[in-house]
Amino acid sequence: MPFKIDCPFCAQRIEVPDELNNTTANCPSCNQELYLSKDDAVADAIVDRLRREEESRERQHQEHLRAVMQMQEQNRRTWTIVKWILYIFVVFPVVFWLLYAFVLFVYGCFTGKL
Repeated sequence: MPFKIDCPFCAQRIEVPDELNNTTANCPSCNQELYLSKDDAVADAIVDRLRREEESRERQHQEHLRAVMQMQEQNRRTWTIVKWILYIFVVFPVVFWLLYAFVLFVYGCFTGKL
């Protein structure tokens, strides 16, 4: 005879056939893993374990996201430093010498020494 359980995650009422007693399955509504049992004590213990596992996975995910964000911030800082080094040692000298050549050209045009 089928029995009914409530999903602890979404409160969906689920009818379970007897052959699925003491097994795990996903809730059709929220897709969370459930332990299907007629015995409430066993089911509650399993549900608590599943919740702890889910919370642990969520914590690991959050820690991973924090680590990725820290790496991105470090990369941003590194590229800012590299950008300024390129400006100082490449862009600024090139602009300076182009301006210097232009000034010499203009001076030569006006003084007739060109």
